[in-house]
Amino acid sequence: MTVKKPKKIKEFSVVHSDETGKETEKTYILVQPSNKVVRDSRWTYSIIFNQALKDGLLTERQMSQILNIDEKNSSADSDKLAALYIKAATLEKELTETEELTTKQEVADLLRETRAQIFDEEASIRAPYYNTAEQRAEESRIDFLLMYMVCNNDKDCSFVWTTKEEYEVESDMELMDTAKMHLMYWIHNLDFDWEKQLPENVVLDEVLQKMVTEAEEVEEQTEPVIETTSTTKEKPTKKRTTKKRKTKKKASTSKEDTSETPQTVSA
Repeated sequence: MTVKKPKKIKEFSVVHSDETGKETEKTYILVQPSNKVVRDSRWTYSIIFNQALKDGLLTERQMSQILNIDEKNSSADSDKLAALYIKAATLEKELTETEELTTKQEVADLLRETRAQIFDEEASIRAPYYNTAEQRAEESRIDFLLMYMVCNNDKDCSFVWTTKEEYEVESDMELMDTAKMHLMYWIHNLDFDWEKQLPENVVLDEVLQKMVTEAEEVEEQTEPVIETTSTTKEKPTKKRTTKKRKTKKKASTSKEDTSETPQTVSA
């Protein structure tokens, strides 16, 4: 029976530095998981979830009930986050309607700052949920998928980790973090460069490109002036040197002729 080669999702590279500072780059492939791997990953989730409950971890629902005891603070956090989302939507609309480049840059900077505030606020609200039974089970599911989705970039597309023990003792955190990041993007159907595609980052990239183009144009305009000046300085110098040499030769010839003429007459 022929084993089908797994379908490639994404090719990615990891750069490492040795003790001397020399960098080496290795390419890996994130592949589509088989149906069996997906089923086993869900089973792993269930096992770890039940184990987490036995260990005393709260569920997300139980955590929400505890946090909602202080309804005043919870409401304030929700209102703040809602206000930030409204502000971001308003700035994004203003960005699409503005034509003047300097104003667009100012709005884009403000929108980027607002998105960062939204990210921080959401992280703060989600922080208590990071140690729930669901979170622990989901982390185990991701680890299971990762073990069967990362291949070496070779002819057979061999898996990087062939056993659970190999995966658990892996010390290359650069590889682990990069592979997990690409896996999470795939799970949530996000492009790897999704941040670059945000409206504010597109505008800021346009501004940067324009600045580079203008700087190159200024440089091109100033270069011919420098070349002309240096050429005019060099040419007169060459002409003066040539004239001096010719003058010396003529003077020397005339002295020799004068000294020879009297000797011929006296003889």
